[in-house]
Parts: sequence; C-alpha cells; structure tokens
Amino acid sequence: MRWVQLCLLCLAFAFVEALIGGTRLLFLLPSCAILAVMGVLSLFGWRQKIEAPHTACLAATGIFAGYLIVRSLLSPVEYLARTDLCLLFASLLVYLVTIVAVTGSRQRLLFVAALLFFAVAQATAGAWQHFRGERVGLFAGLEVEDYGLRASGFFICPNHLAGFLDVTLLFGLGIACWSRRAAWVRVLAAFGAVASLFGLALTASRGGYLSAAAGLLVFGALSLVAIQRAGARRGTAAAVFGLIFIAVLAGGFAVVIRHQGALQVRAENLIPENDARLDLWRGAWRQAQLEPLIGTGSGTYQYYGRQFRPARLQADPVYAHNDYLQLLAEYGAVGLLTGLAFLAIHFWRGIRSLRERLDDNFSGQRLPQSDHLALTLSALAVVATCAAHSLVDFNLHIPANAMLLAFVFGLIASPGATGEVTSTRKVTTLFARVALPAAALWIAMVALPTLPAEYHAEPARRALRDERYADAITSAKAGLAFDETNPFLWLHLGQAHATLAETSTNTVEARASWEAAASAFEKGLHLYPREEWLLFGLGAALDGLERFPEAGPVFERAVKWNPTSAVAYFYQATHFRLAGNYPEAEAAYRKSLECSYNPAALHGMELLAAARTAPR
Repeated sequence: MRWVQLCLLCLAFAFVEALIGGTRLLFLLPSCAILAVMGVLSLFGWRQKIEAPHTACLAATGIFAGYLIVRSLLSPVEYLARTDLCLLFASLLVYLVTIVAVTGSRQRLLFVAALLFFAVAQATAGAWQHFRGERVGLFAGLEVEDYGLRASGFFICPNHLAGFLDVTLLFGLGIACWSRRAAWVRVLAAFGAVASLFGLALTASRGGYLSAAAGLLVFGALSLVAIQRAGARRGTAAAVFGLIFIAVLAGGFAVVIRHQGALQVRAENLIPENDARLDLWRGAWRQAQLEPLIGTGSGTYQYYGRQFRPARLQADPVYAHNDYLQLLAEYGAVGLLTGLAFLAIHFWRGIRSLRERLDDNFSGQRLPQSDHLALTLSALAVVATCAAHSLVDFNLHIPANAMLLAFVFGLIASPGATGEVTSTRKVTTLFARVALPAAALWIAMVALPTLPAEYHAEPARRALRDERYADAITSAKAGLAFDETNPFLWLHLGQAHATLAETSTNTVEARASWEAAASAFEKGLHLYPREEWLLFGLGAALDGLERFPEAGPVFERAVKWNPTSAVAYFYQATHFRLAGNYPEAEAAYRKSLECSYNPAALHGMELLAAARTAPR
C-alpha cells in the first residue's frame, strides 16, 4: 500500500508541475483529487508500524495549520479563501503522507528521483523557450506568460520555476555527495543538479539566484560539519573535491550568464532601483496595520494591495512578493509568529537529527555517508533557500512549490522507518494517522465538488478574451449551474452581456443585455464586494440603462477602494460624461491621466469636448 501511495504522490506532482504549477484553482484540483485518494488509502495501512514523528514538529504543524484553516474559514471573501484552503490541505496531505507512508529512505530517494526527472524536463522546456523564443505547454489551451527569453518551463512564471529548481539542485547535490547508493545513481543525481542549475540560470530570477546562493552556503557549512566526523586524510580529500566541484558548477553558471545578454543584464542588477516590490511591501505593511493581531483574512491582499499601491504601480498587485509580509497582512501577528515557530522548530529538529546520524556513522576514517544523511542535509539546505526566496517572492502561494516544501518539512519531522520500529509516542502517531484521511475527506467533500464550475470558468474567460461572447455566456451559465458562489463566473457572464449590449443596434435587445449584465454584476458583488471589475461593470451597465443616480455611488466605491487607479478614474469620468456632468468628467479624466498615461482618457477628453459643443 505504501508503494501505491508513493506512486500517487509522484502522479500528483506530475500533474501540478505540468499544469502551470497549479497556479489557478482549476489546475490544482486534479492533484488534490489524487492526493485525496492517497490519503484515504492510508486507512488500509493502519496497522503498519511507523517510527513516530517528532512531537514538537507535529505540534507546531497542528497549531500553524489549524490557525490558518480557522482564519481562512472566517475570511470576508469565501472564494478567495477557498483557493488558499485547497493549497493548505494539499500541502498538509503531502506533509502527512511523508510521515505516515513514504517513510523509508528508498521510497524517499525514489520520490526525489522523480523530482529530478521533473527538473530535467523543466530545464529542457526552459532551454527551448530561451534559445528558440517559443512558449511551451503540455496541454492544449494552457497559457504560459511571455517573459521574453526568460525560461519558465511548464510554470507560468520564471520566478516559480526558479523556486522549484533551487530545491532540486540541493537534493541532487545531497545525493551525489552523501548517499551510499551505487556510483551510477550518484552520477544521475549530479546530472539532475547540473540541469537544475542550468535551468535556474535561464530563468534570470534574481531572487532565485540569491536564494540558491543561501542554500548552497548552508549545504556547504553542513557538509563541512559532516566531513569533520571523518579522519583527517579522507576529510581533507573530500573537502578539496567538494570545493573543486562547487567551483566547476559556479564557473559553468557564470559562463551561461555571461554569454546571454538578457541574463547578464539582470544578474548585474540584482537589487534594482525603484523595484516595484518595495511598493508592494509597503502596501502589505499598511494592510497589516488594519488588523495587527489576526489579519484581514485569506486572499484579502488582492484588493487591499490595490487600495494601498502608489500611482506609479498600475499593474494588479495580486501578491505582495514577500511571503512573510503577506502572511502578516492576511493572518496577523498570530499567523506570522506561528509560521516562524513552525519553521524554526523543524530546522532545529533537522539539525538534531543530522547530528544524531553523524554520531551513528562516525568511524574515524570513513566518511559518514548514508541515504538518511543525504536527505536530511539537503532538506535543511532547502529550508534555508526557501526561507530566503520567500523574502522577495511568493513561491509558497504556488501549489507546486508549496507542496514540494511540505514534503521537505515532512522529511525533517519524521526520520523515517529504519526497519521494524515500534512507536513509543502513540499519541503523536495516532494524530498523524487520523489527520491524513481527515484532510483527504475535506478535499473530497468540499474542494472537489467545485471542479465542474472551475472547468467551465476557464472556457468562459477564454471566450471573452477571443470576443466569442455567446460562448462565454453559455460556459458561464454552465459553471453557475454547479456553483453560484464563484464571483468570477458572474463577472464573465456580466462582461459578455455588457459587450453584446454595447455592440447591439437593436434598442430592445441592448436594454435586455444591459439588464442581464447588471443583474450578474450585482450577484458577483454580493460575493466579492471589492472586486474592481465587478464595480466597473455594474456602473457601466447602470449607465447603459440610464440609471445615472444609481451608477454614481458604484463608481465612488470603485475610486475609494482603488484611489490611484487610472482605470477607476477613467470609468468614473465616462459616467460623468454620459450623465452630463461635464466639469466632474473633465476632473476625473485629468485625474486618470495624472495616475498614468492613458490613451483611453485622452480619447475621453475628445469626446467630452465634442459633447460640450454639441446642441442639447
């Protein structure tokens, strides 16, 4: 049964890797379904003996995850919290199955081998993108953002790929240097590490570069500690070989960067001036002041980031690009402190486990090599690199990378079975055994029923993009038949009706479409009151129905909650122009232009001038 669960775990990661890292909920749910099956199957291995996980690690995990679950359930926008909850339960399943089922060193090495295979595939896709300038997607319809020559592999963003390759680089090095497996196994692991480093270079992710350096420093320091356990002659030889190997890797990395102009420019500018991240961090800090203790709720940075951004930042700030600050903003001081405690306790426990293993393997002249040592040392270095990367990015909000880190923490929390070992910590073991199927049942009963609606939301969004408005209406209605609590299905439905109304030459049909659009936008706003596009849509629909007194307050709310948005002022100015309030319209158009150069606002000024001179 444990081997079946290992296969399912690998399959879940394969899906989330291929589906743009699970970035949207639709692309996370297939992996959630596989993980749920894996969790339920743990009931059939209830009597199998396992070595109990460390109590402090499991307690820290229970407190941290428990708080996040409760705070998410109490968040103001249920749909935004739903995505975080699915990610949290998926990560929790990976963590628990690593403790309960994937416990043997051989099983864990095979899983790491699968990760290294994924890394080679990602690096290959990234090389194709970089050298051929073509985006890669395994499945038809998957959209990969165009970042020029920066490699993103099968992820949606190069920074996400960098976060993944940081981890596989360290695991490949750990097995190559410290495992006792056959030479060909270690050579393949070294190849996976080299491929990871090559792919990392092509991402041009400055955060990825810095966090990889941090992880390699920790890996090197821990390796020196391990070498000290060997005799002087062998220890010196191992240290020299390690330095040569690292020098070769660093030299190869530098050569790749130096011979690619786009990569060299970013590498030379690791800390750019006026980085937008600074604005995002300030917004997250201001948000944290609203509810310092418990935060404003899961997913709320999506709209508070808009409220607190400066005018120079017009892009939609979905994430704070700092996992710690976003955790503080959304979950408060309680969330941040419990998260830091979770991190510190696992790292401390990993150091303790590493020392114990080194003591067991110390024999004077022999290097203390073992699979357990290779995995534990690599895991500690991975924790360091992910802790560093989270300072400048949001990899913990990317399912593929968050689930991978869950495996790493599970590996540290449980030293793994070493033969027939009977647990003496029965309560801890029982908690892990019960929590695994319980998390699986939550996914099966709460998360998976939303899959049909998410499935229809994706073609609705694409149909809107491709100007196939009748198809968008059909898909949105099909999704709403399964789930009426998805505000973005109402948004897609409203936008499709509104566009049909704008282009219709039949007055009766246009009015019916405006009314359908207004109804859809109102229902969406009931679920997500601060979504700017729902506000813009409702205001425009009311203007189309010439219900100007009702539309005015809607645009006031949009501007209040997005006070530096050129788009918000443009929509408000258009409302004033249609309502005949020309001085207010001119002021709003000028405000839009002050926020950002906006050709639409310039065109609006021309229409306003024409309206002023036209006979009434």
